[in-house]
Parts: sequence; structure tokens; C-alpha cells
Amino acid sequence: MLVGYAQRKGLQSADAEDAAQEALADFATAYRKGQYQRDRGRLRQWLHGFAARRIEKIRAGAARAGRPVNGDGRTAFFDQLEVPDQLDEVWEEEWERHVLSLCQEQIRREFDAVHIQAFEAYAMEGKPAAVVAETSGLSVNAVYICKTRILTRLRELQAELAEIW
Repeated sequence: MLVGYAQRKGLQSADAEDAAQEALADFATAYRKGQYQRDRGRLRQWLHGFAARRIEKIRAGAARAGRPVNGDGRTAFFDQLEVPDQLDEVWEEEWERHVLSLCQEQIRREFDAVHIQAFEAYAMEGKPAAVVAETSGLSVNAVYICKTRILTRLRELQAELAEIW
């Protein structure tokens, strides 16, 4: 997640990986020292601060050295300017993508593969329930039930993660 965030903020792959590793190291060190204060914000916001600072340090260092700071191999003044709230928007998009990925992994452990395939075909790909039922060997009603149960569980998992982070 952190590597993807850094890449979307304009770092090349190697720099993005460095930023992610350094941000996690800083985060872990500060957390072990007891510096996190829940009443001042959520843990994911705190992690965001570490990531944003590391990305900015790498971008500033690259700009001073005359190295490209963005993925297309060029250094440009305007590429280095932050749009207000863009940082938070990109972070939130990466965070949501990561949370969904974690939830999907858990769903795959909890549900039968046939039910997951039916859910994906019907709910995600938009195939008609009758077609999904025919290809999966389930009844049309079972396809509807798969969708309901898996969506309910996805929402539960997302809520649990939101509470933790």
C-alpha cells in the first residue's frame, strides 16, 4: 500500500520502495516509544504522516540532485507542487484499495470457491443471475444468497478494520 501511494505521489519504483521501508521503520520506532496518541487521530492518519514526510524528503533530495522525481523520467517544477487536499485524497484511495484487498482475502478463506465465483460474476461483473446459476451449478436463489452473504461479510470486515485503524 505504501509503495503504491509513493508511486502515485510521483516516485519511481526504487524510491517508492525506499520511502515505504523508511516510513514503516520510523512508524514502528515511534510506536514502540509510545508516541502514538489515539485522542489526536487515527493510526492510519499517523502512518500517513510518516509516509508523506518520507516521500517529501526523497522528492526534495532528488530535485536537489537533479534526478527525475516522477515516473516518466523528468523533473518538473509543477510536478512537485501539491494540490491542496490531493495528498489526503490519494492516501484515502490507496487505503480503501488496501482495505478492500484485505477483506477479499478474508472472504476467500471464509467462503466456498463456487460461492465466491458466483458472487464475483453476479455482483462484480454484472452477469445475470440466471447465467451465473447455470454456469456455477447453483440455483438462481443461491446466487442471490451468495451476493447478500458475501456483501454483508465484506461490510462487517470493513467496519472492523475501520474501527482498528
